Amino acid sequence: MQQKRLCLITAVFLFVSLFGALSAGHPGKNFFPKLFPATENQKRPTVESRLTEPSPRLPPDGDQVAVKESRPSGPVDEPVPWTAGAVVEIVKHHYNTPVLVAAYRASLPEPIHAERFNIALAANMLAGTVVQPGEVFSQNGRIGPYNRARGFKDGPMYAGNRIVTSEGGGVCKIASLLYNVVILADLPVIERHPHSMTVPYVPPGQDATVAYGVCDFRFKNINDGPLLIWSEMIGETLYIAFYGQKAPPPVKWRHQIIRRLNFWTEYRYNAALSAGTEKVLTEGQEGIVVHSWLTIGKEGETATRDLGVDYYQPCPRVVERGPSKQHQTSTGSGCPALSTSFSTLIKRTVGSCGPWKCSPRRLTS
Repeated sequence: MQQKRLCLITAVFLFVSLFGALSAGHPGKNFFPKLFPATENQKRPTVESRLTEPSPRLPPDGDQVAVKESRPSGPVDEPVPWTAGAVVEIVKHHYNTPVLVAAYRASLPEPIHAERFNIALAANMLAGTVVQPGEVFSQNGRIGPYNRARGFKDGPMYAGNRIVTSEGGGVCKIASLLYNVVILADLPVIERHPHSMTVPYVPPGQDATVAYGVCDFRFKNINDGPLLIWSEMIGETLYIAFYGQKAPPPVKWRHQIIRRLNFWTEYRYNAALSAGTEKVLTEGQEGIVVHSWLTIGKEGETATRDLGVDYYQPCPRVVERGPSKQHQTSTGSGCPALSTSFSTLIKRTVGSCGPWKCSPRRLTS
């Protein structure tokens, strides 16, 4: 028994020593290449971004609210249910980051294509990252590029007000959760861009998008000690947490809906449908203009930080229509050349969009 205990202690010591050796001179890197595979960053052009889905509802125009997150999405307290909890504790001890600074989680109930795979892969690449005092963290620098050479697959993204697919689609959920954790940790955001349309896993104004070589999510560690980032996809829920040496003051989100924009309906002809029938391809979602700010500190000792205004485009409702009964009677099956399936619609959307740009956004301090 004593010999087994000695072997275990020796193994842990060797693990921590190896971890320290790997981390020396490589701040902001993943130190678990075996547990969380990630190749070294290279200069490789590709883009990713914009996760899709309708947004959570907010109060009517002009209403001010402190958003109360509903489970299973929102802030997380200890204990965070890491599957590699023992490893997390070893790393926390090694870097003297015993305190849960902030954590956030969001669920992905109905992933599209390889969305869940991409999120889990990105979370594994992020886990174990250490951001030293004064260092600026970059998601593109740590995880990108989001291409097949890095192991990513096709997933959903936004291109303007359209839903398309792209390599690495889904990793914006990492950026959005990082943004929320950074805000709760009371750290300065250096670069953040909102999606072109609202997303379902965080309220409008609390999201972030990334595209390698185009737009990034970055923040700065202004604390005196290091920050340890841990992330993991557990089931259908993504968790991201920061560990450090002290807890931040209480931070609360505030939002005001300035304007709502109605969506419209687009009709596409599909000769394969029965006469007089319709098929909804995508549900529309409204556009929103939202002003966001923070209240920081305890009651009676609060400060306010303005985060500016975000603009989210409406997304059209797309409906396929079969031939009219009168048209079918006179011409038979209609014009096959006009038939537009969902996959064809997606391909045409990608082809017609051209190079897309991130939504405009000023730097946040």
